[in-house]
Amino acid sequence: MLETLLACGPQGWQLHVGVEPGPEQPAFRAICAAVLPEGSFHVHENRQRLGVNGNPYQLISKRFREGADFVLALEEDLELAPDALELARWYRANHRPHWAALNLLAGACGSAGFLSWPEEPAPLFESRCFNSIGVGLTRADWDRIAPVWSQPPGPGGNGIRDLLSDWGWDWAIFGMVMQDPDLRVIQPVAARCTHAGASGTFCTPEFQERAFARLELAQAAPAGPEGGYRLLSIDALPARIAAHANAQQESAFHLARHVLSTRPKGRLSRWLADTKRRLRGRN
Repeated sequence: MLETLLACGPQGWQLHVGVEPGPEQPAFRAICAAVLPEGSFHVHENRQRLGVNGNPYQLISKRFREGADFVLALEEDLELAPDALELARWYRANHRPHWAALNLLAGACGSAGFLSWPEEPAPLFESRCFNSIGVGLTRADWDRIAPVWSQPPGPGGNGIRDLLSDWGWDWAIFGMVMQDPDLRVIQPVAARCTHAGASGTFCTPEFQERAFARLELAQAAPAGPEGGYRLLSIDALPARIAAHANAQQESAFHLARHVLSTRPKGRLSRWLADTKRRLRGRN
């Protein structure tokens, strides 16, 4: 990921890396020192394991507390298109109150139907979908998202076990966006980010193959004013692209409705009490 980040021209950006504890922790600092210009990065070595929810949360939260007005959150197993940072700058400069986040890849959590038409680098659209593959946040976005970051959207197929282990922060934000009819996420027609790892906490080799193996990144920034990016309605996109984007919205709606239908109605203790009552009623 660092090599593709360098190709984006990160001059002027402050690069912060959150590293979990373990025997490989010193290697991350060495990798950054070998690849990134001296003085351009800061490595934050966690004293305790925070996990896939806590590690990005604490780092993003820290940056906003220290005065940042925009954060682009990237995981170590991602690859970027050459203009990924330009798109992030466009989002920051053109932000609107009903936008919840920028995604560098169009699609929703848990779906393998991501959208990428590399020959169409200019169009962007407002989406009801959200995913973790490259997330841009203004301070206003973070103020809205931070309170729901660690809230699981529902217990899922494994009941209480899923609820206690959490589905991940991306699912929590996805649920927040789908529950608010006014919120939208900005997503590009041509992908500016993809997942490179064959495995991970929430990714299997099979899902990697289906979702990302043949997904192409945009190869160049669009030409024109304001970076050449054009915000269009889905219906204004070329027909073949609009069909894909509309299918994403419909799929996301049905997925969210299924997940959110199992969401606890209040505090965890209240949900547990309701569950116990139902179980007693069956016996």
